Amino acid sequence: MRQKMTFKEVLEKYRQLLQAHPGKDLIIADGNAAVMEGGEVYGAPLKLDGTLEFDSLYDFDANAFLADEGRWDGESSEQLQARILFPAFISIESIAE
Repeated sequence: MRQKMTFKEVLEKYRQLLQAHPGKDLIIADGNAAVMEGGEVYGAPLKLDGTLEFDSLYDFDANAFLADEGRWDGESSEQLQARILFPAFISIESIAE
């Protein structure tokens, strides 16, 4: 993986990882995960017990991505790359709950 990724490349990597691991959500930052819902990738905060707050899904904000540095605000490019190269997943809880 090259050192600097674009916003679209990061979201595509998230999509690929989620598609390759159905039934799982991708940990993307401390307290947040990427989820696949209706074929789209969203972010979701984690509750204190480690489950997702499905009522709080959010679209990824390009303004929170530092394009010139290829990273999310509040995270280093190395942290971002590590989360993609060595992904951690959690099981999806039922959205119907």
